Amino acid sequence: MPEFLYNKAREMTFIRYKKFKNNVYAYEVTASWDAKLGQSRSKSKYIGKVDAITKKLIPKVKIPKESEKHILDFGDGFLLYELLKQQALYPILKNHLFIKQPLLEPLIIYCLSNKFSVETCKHWVNGNIIRIFFQNPDLSPAKINQLLLFLAESEIQELFFTEYLRATKSSEIQDGLKNLTIYTIYTNSSVNINNVSQNIKSLAVINNTNKQPLYFYLLSEDTQIIDELIAIITDLEKYKETSNELIVLDKSSFSNNNIKTLYDNKINFLIKLPRDRILFKYILLEEINSDNIKNLESSKYARTFNNKIFFIKEATVKLFDHQAYAYIILDPERKAKEIAQFIGTYSEELASQDKKQSKFIYNSCGIFILICSKLIKTKEVLLYYKAKQALKQKFYLNEGDSISFPLPLFQENKEDLKGYLFLNFLSQILKNQIQEKYSKTTNLEDNLAILRALKCKVYENIIIPYNPTDEQKDTLERYKISLPISVDV
Repeated sequence: MPEFLYNKAREMTFIRYKKFKNNVYAYEVTASWDAKLGQSRSKSKYIGKVDAITKKLIPKVKIPKESEKHILDFGDGFLLYELLKQQALYPILKNHLFIKQPLLEPLIIYCLSNKFSVETCKHWVNGNIIRIFFQNPDLSPAKINQLLLFLAESEIQELFFTEYLRATKSSEIQDGLKNLTIYTIYTNSSVNINNVSQNIKSLAVINNTNKQPLYFYLLSEDTQIIDELIAIITDLEKYKETSNELIVLDKSSFSNNNIKTLYDNKINFLIKLPRDRILFKYILLEEINSDNIKNLESSKYARTFNNKIFFIKEATVKLFDHQAYAYIILDPERKAKEIAQFIGTYSEELASQDKKQSKFIYNSCGIFILICSKLIKTKEVLLYYKAKQALKQKFYLNEGDSISFPLPLFQENKEDLKGYLFLNFLSQILKNQIQEKYSKTTNLEDNLAILRALKCKVYENIIIPYNPTDEQKDTLERYKISLPISVDV
């Protein structure tokens, strides 16, 4: 129905809407009576487009007569700029980090859009609408190094974590701090920094309920992982009402002292049992000698995880005078690979010399064992363990990863590396929140790639985005964000 604006004698003006494809346009129609002809006459004038999300009229923009100053990438930077301000974490970042270092905000937007690189950051910002939104931010290598050193400060990180966990307890930043499962993502990897091999030890604590990180540390070489972990759990007790943690640890943490310390502090744990431990051989030999190993691939032990089949069997074991639970897990794909390696490595002559050892190695192909201090349903064991592996790849440096810091900015005390890892930690929290809230079925990186091709013209006092494609328009609507006809500078 037309929308009437006003009514005069022999003249009436109203708005008429016309739909072309997926867009709705508005026209101001003025109808008047022509006495000479004895009939009505009308004039229409295009006044703008109707926003598909808000349903409000977007007035027509008058394009300046002067030539544009810049043509910049618009879509990806605009989406991230709007999404960042909507996240629950944003007030903490704004009040405790951005207020001290305003350049951190465009730097984080860059990290959300790209894989971190000191050298390419400045070029990306200069060619993106972020350059205008933040008034030509200086993100040169030297400035980025200053920001990383700022993020590396212990006081800054402690202040952030205090506010973050306080908000976690009282708001919607995280759910489910009760009955918490903690993943200690511990890495001891050799990575290349400016083509120099560096040994990195880091630790994070992840909430299993929504896979959000709670803590992050870059550890010194002499730090004991279990001691650090106990200190973290003590801190977490201030922010939750119950104590029901399950700590998921790397196999590198399996030692007599560590296991005893965990039991002494009544901390439940799940850990992969190293193959060279006597306990591993004892559990597997029990299965082999009793011929139970043949039944491991029975359908009653079959479990599906990520469209893959695993066979999981539970057994009770004694661990330092405590009852524990061993989960014997067979991965059929891994078994096939390890059998092929076994056949290629062991000759018949060598196998005949040590038949027991050969039988043990053959029967252990594809098998790994997880030890847990408390009973868990077999279908949940892989969920805990595999989630930890996925989180490790997402949040941390992997063996052989390369990082390029501008020489001579990289410090021997690894302070800027500490700042870089904290920056990556913050970016990952935001990515998780965006993915969880807005786009469970699509990937943020894919959507940014679609929007990156959306350009804009920048004039002296106004920014005018290009008309989006249907795919770009649908992508923005997926995040419930309207593309403006223009943006004032």
